[in-house]
Amino acid sequence: MAESEKVEKNVILGVHLENAVAYTVRPPSPVAERNAVVPPDILNTAVVGAGVAGLYTAWRVLGSGQPPGGIAVFEAAKRVGGRLFSVDMPDTSGIAAEFGGMRFPAGQSLITSVASRLGLAIRDFPVAGPESFLYLRGVRWRAGDIAQKRQIPYRLRADEIGLGPIELIVKALRQVMPDVKHLQPNDWVRVKQTLTLDDRPLTDWGFWNFLNRFLSDEALQFIEMGTGYSSIGRNWNTAEALALFAEFGTSPGSRTLVDGMQALPEALAVAVARQGATVHRQHRLIALRVPAQTGDGLHELVFETPEGPRIVRARCVVLALPRRATSSSPTVSH
Repeated sequence: MAESEKVEKNVILGVHLENAVAYTVRPPSPVAERNAVVPPDILNTAVVGAGVAGLYTAWRVLGSGQPPGGIAVFEAAKRVGGRLFSVDMPDTSGIAAEFGGMRFPAGQSLITSVASRLGLAIRDFPVAGPESFLYLRGVRWRAGDIAQKRQIPYRLRADEIGLGPIELIVKALRQVMPDVKHLQPNDWVRVKQTLTLDDRPLTDWGFWNFLNRFLSDEALQFIEMGTGYSSIGRNWNTAEALALFAEFGTSPGSRTLVDGMQALPEALAVAVARQGATVHRQHRLIALRVPAQTGDGLHELVFETPEGPRIVRARCVVLALPRRATSSSPTVSH
């Protein structure tokens, strides 16, 4: 890759709260350049994506002292929230149907503190109890039957009997981290880099292969069906799975927002606007050039809007987007 095509990590970031990902950028198409005839806006910071990551980033940047007129958020959809999408159920009062994220661990201090600062009410999110019904392998039974060691339709090993799906996962994880517990994000980075199994870094182990190393086949099937999430047992990174299940396994339950999870990005959008920044909806990024391509020290963004193409120039760009959104663009790729 040519030097002019390289992008520094602190220039273009895909932010998911505490995580950052660097992106490289292809030159925009000639068609996009010809159609972008609106005089450009110039910003200190342009945030692309008004999901919780983008709005949280804008809120923090404003809180760090950046002038409000120098930052703006751009969203392709008509609404803010991204993958947090709450819909009021018809003929009900105070019940939101979640089409995206629906809960968070009670021990998740970041979301809890942000929600508190924004004045959002939080309630417990009951996931399951001993009286909850399960219907697996043609048998109807209660979740409490597991702890009571009653007959369930899975032929578990003696050391697996009495454990639920998540407890079985934690049992396997204890083979590499006996003291599975809550850790701070920076501590997880260190731990994930040092853990090994069979002289291989844990990051090289697929999660399904890892579980299969310590649990019976019946336990693996119970995990897949008993959790209701077939993706849990997929062969993703075991080190990442360790961090996730350690947090869930040690957290005192789950919580959610009383007004629905979408209330979080909506409140962030209000807070950002109250501080003088602007959230532009129906602005879809179609082209992006970095300073090495513009030659004037600024990034150039071209948005498709209902009124036609719009050019924005900015000293810093934050791509608060899913990876798929950047890889599908003809002029912005991961």
